[in-house]
Amino acid sequence: MLIISKKDLETIIEILEDAYPEEGCGAILGYKEGDRWSVREIVLLKNAAQPDRKRQYEIAPVDLLRLMRREREEKLSILGFFHSHPDHPPLPSETDRKAAWEGYCYPIFSIVEGAWSTWNVWMLSANSELFEPVLVRIG
Repeated sequence: MLIISKKDLETIIEILEDAYPEEGCGAILGYKEGDRWSVREIVLLKNAAQPDRKRQYEIAPVDLLRLMRREREEKLSILGFFHSHPDHPPLPSETDRKAAWEGYCYPIFSIVEGAWSTWNVWMLSANSELFEPVLVRIG
């Protein structure tokens, strides 16, 4: 279960609406306690995808290294990576599946005509073939 505050959820939505019509992205940092993952910080990341940021996102290696350093130094965990699907539903694409790593959550937000519509949170299955929905609690 992913536990996220309303404020952190609003931060993500603002980031992704600002990125429209391109895909926006970022990281979620927090604490893992068994199957309960508590969000503590939202980190905006630049979409480094080339050439089409409207249909995919990519996190620059330097940004990922910074996150991993923070994870180690601050005793936080990288819980996952969020991104938007501009004018499309919040369902993982094949590109999303190929880029995903096991053990992380992937919130996907549908941003329609610049405004948040809906969202889902996914996690790659153990065999890395399918995404499975993640239960979310806002609070």
